Amino acid sequence: MCSELKLLDVIPLHNKTTTNIGIIPSEDFQYCILVEDGIYVLKLCGLMDNFLKTMSFMKWFIKIGDFALSSHLGIDLNSFISSLPKYDLYEAVLRLDLSEELYQASPVKQQPVQAKWSGLGLIVNNNCALAALTNTGTLSVYVFTTNEVEIEEFVEVCNVSEICLHYFSEKFFLTIFRGATSLSMFEELKKRAEIATPSAFTWSHVICKDGKIFTLLIVGHFDGGITICRINQMKSNEMYCDCNVIGYFSTNLKKPTYMHWQQANDDGLLLIGDLEGKIKAISINNITYESVNIENEVFLWEEKDCIRIECLKVMVHEKNIYVLAMKGSVLVITLIDETGKVLDIYPFHVGDLIITGVEHYEGNTILVLTYTGVLKEVKLFNDEGKIKIESRHLFIDFKWWSHRTHGLIISHNKVFIGILVSMSKLTNIKKRKDHVHLLIFMNVSKKPLELLLSNESNVLTSHWDCFEVLRLNGLLDRKLSNEGLSPDLDYDKLSLVQLKMCFSLAKSSEMMNSNSSVLRKNSILKCDEFRYILKIRVAMEHMYRLLDSLASGSDLSVFHMQSLDILNMFLKETVSKGMIPKLCLGKVTLDGLYDIIATANELKYPDPPTCVWCEENILSIIIGLSCVPAHRDSRCCISYMPIIHLPYFRCQFCKCIVHNELSGIYKTLLCPYCDIPLNYVGTLISRDKDKDANESRPVNISTVNCSSDCLQELEDVNDIEHAFTLNTNEGVDLMQISDDNSSN
Repeated sequence: MCSELKLLDVIPLHNKTTTNIGIIPSEDFQYCILVEDGIYVLKLCGLMDNFLKTMSFMKWFIKIGDFALSSHLGIDLNSFISSLPKYDLYEAVLRLDLSEELYQASPVKQQPVQAKWSGLGLIVNNNCALAALTNTGTLSVYVFTTNEVEIEEFVEVCNVSEICLHYFSEKFFLTIFRGATSLSMFEELKKRAEIATPSAFTWSHVICKDGKIFTLLIVGHFDGGITICRINQMKSNEMYCDCNVIGYFSTNLKKPTYMHWQQANDDGLLLIGDLEGKIKAISINNITYESVNIENEVFLWEEKDCIRIECLKVMVHEKNIYVLAMKGSVLVITLIDETGKVLDIYPFHVGDLIITGVEHYEGNTILVLTYTGVLKEVKLFNDEGKIKIESRHLFIDFKWWSHRTHGLIISHNKVFIGILVSMSKLTNIKKRKDHVHLLIFMNVSKKPLELLLSNESNVLTSHWDCFEVLRLNGLLDRKLSNEGLSPDLDYDKLSLVQLKMCFSLAKSSEMMNSNSSVLRKNSILKCDEFRYILKIRVAMEHMYRLLDSLASGSDLSVFHMQSLDILNMFLKETVSKGMIPKLCLGKVTLDGLYDIIATANELKYPDPPTCVWCEENILSIIIGLSCVPAHRDSRCCISYMPIIHLPYFRCQFCKCIVHNELSGIYKTLLCPYCDIPLNYVGTLISRDKDKDANESRPVNISTVNCSSDCLQELEDVNDIEHAFTLNTNEGVDLMQISDDNSSN
């Protein structure tokens, strides 16, 4: 690990936060930030041509709902509160889970206190859902949607608290008889609130059993009870989810404050920490669609020290399991062997008031963040069944005298570290509106370009943190992103993922050159040339996939046969126009082209598709030309077929679009240039519309009253398109910020 973290950017958030752990990462590379009025969600947007010296984050704001759990417990506190004894009256007013809607009192402000992302794949196309818990016990699930006019937002699809409440009302709530005293009704109300009000939760991993894909949302309640809910996999743009209670058991703990799920093959280990400081591990196995089996409850920390558990983490290294529990300024480390036996427990006193973040870095190393901004590198060792620790301070390029911390994130490839901070001095808080900031630090010990070059996967999905650090650090240090690439690259032999890497780096370097007073040149191909190479390779890859289906005896639809015809035409025009030598490609590419063209020429094709605008057959899709006469249209960037109806898929980064028909060819639709899962664009699906959700809705476009010059003067069309397109080069689309009314 490095001894220096270089400050790259400070991202202001116009809100306040009070939680010690206020930022949580997801498996699909999103970050949610808890503030007083709701939740911010940040995601890198991959704008390599962004010339602003700031992180390219997309940002959404989730406003918390106003569901009042206390109003659904079956007992109206307002009807007898004036008859309560003095101290019971005080308790009724001060408890948030009881006093949400008292008459002649200000309503309780809903604030998120915990949030967690589901596992990857709960939503089709490899996306995660977000669950959030408020200070009054409302637990809701949110998912990302893109409607038919491409408005992106997170919507609530499930109120888990309400589902659990309905389950408890049938199983535990007693009937209130006439003549009950106010005191007995108050005791019953408190009992119901303790049974039903969630205080902590966690997701399980995504489970596939008997052809059904689902996950478990495990909810802890004030009385120590645990409710296990099953949530089925959701389609894109679904406005609801199927959530059912499939299990309940009591832990005998006092108000669980944090829960963590650790996957163990098809089963899991549930870790629970409570308000009294106890930690319990529970084995959950034999998970089916309808039930689970709960056994082997073991205390990892049984001492009642009244220091609440703020967070639980698990690190696995060399068959050793380390359970990390945050208790104030102490990190309690429990060592467990591969058989599940507890070997040692070590309380590590970190100091500096309290711990606000613990994250696994790599190997046996963790990073521990404290309230005052001290970041420690801690290495854990198993020395003959005993825990040994080595720790040291890391230098951070920031002045902490007026700030406190609220959490820590580490990017997937460890190239940047984010720390959430807020103003800690009252004089500063009164003067400033942007109380909360996300500090982004570059980890100088990691080399982003080397990580990209050594990428052994077939996609760039998990490497966009490297691209963003290269771009931003290059702007700050006046260094091109592709400096370090060999000038003698053989583009003919590069893999598809390596070509995509070169394309993104070339785009960033050209942006830097165009905005620099000193022009620097290198022998690497230009961005447009890499784009053309990618078009060729993507077309070949898609044709290979379709031809393999034909060779295996499968029949292709008319759509895919038309696509094969157009792709084949594109490749033939590419060869005939002599583009291969111009793009520094050679024998490998030519042999592949001749082979695939020869195979495709032997097929019989249906009539080509007709353009909805000019009503001409689509003859060619060479760059800049799709119809005769030429005009703009919406074309799938993989199949090159026109897109004239909903739904379709769109890339959040480069905005390219893909036809919905390809969802039957690819299990996960990725952008052919950015390698990120594509967003589904279509009508939002409610429970009533689920039956016809997948049916395409053609758009009736009439060209009768259209002037002839709109099909002839391409320059005017470009001007009109430009006028209604966000200019991302000027940073307009970098941050999708809600208005002040929804985020303050």
